[in-house]
Amino acid sequence: DVRPLGLRPVSFRYVEPWGDPAEPRLGLIAEEVFEGFPGAVFLDAEGRPEAIEYRTLTRELMEESGARALGAIEAATARLASAL
Repeated sequence: DVRPLGLRPVSFRYVEPWGDPAEPRLGLIAEEVFEGFPGAVFLDAEGRPEAIEYRTLTRELMEESGARALGAIEAATARLASAL
């Protein structure tokens, strides 16, 4: 689930020639991804978000999730240590 990281999944349909318009897809909005993970977004010639590089986004999301989990573990450990 990417929502806790500030990303909003959306349903969309490609337009030809990029894909079959009859097949619904799930994805993210490039402008929203760019706000938190700019390295995972391709920009157009004018520097505006155009498309998402999902491989890069997946890596960045895993790193962010790991960092958040580590922070939660460290906070819990500190709370336990102070309670002793």
